[in-house]
Amino acid sequence: MSSPVLNHLSVSSKVARAAKKRLIFGIIIVITINILVNYGWAQPVTVNPRFSVERIFTGHFEPSSMTFVAPNDILVLDRDAGKVNRVTNGVVSGPVLDVNVGKDGYRGLLGVVSSNERILHFWYL
Repeated sequence: MSSPVLNHLSVSSKVARAAKKRLIFGIIIVITINILVNYGWAQPVTVNPRFSVERIFTGHFEPSSMTFVAPNDILVLDRDAGKVNRVTNGVVSGPVLDVNVGKDGYRGLLGVVSSNERILHFWYL
């Protein structure tokens, strides 16, 4: 005849094994997603067939915001570096403006807007 204490230990052991399996499965999923995103295997998709996704440039910075100045002429911000890069016909010309910005929290070069009068407005902290 088994005691209630031993039955409780075996149940706890089964629960612990199941929790361990779920934890390992969750870790595997997180690592897989991280690898796919960081190594470029994950690609953007659209849910509306009338839209498409097209890569128009690559650069050695992390874009945070952009504005179209003219057709095929884009200003792209690098928030943490405080640099404004110009992309013309898919070619990055390099920084056209360098602003000294803070990087703590959500600070940096935050946004850019162009108007019909070719006036540019920048937001930074």
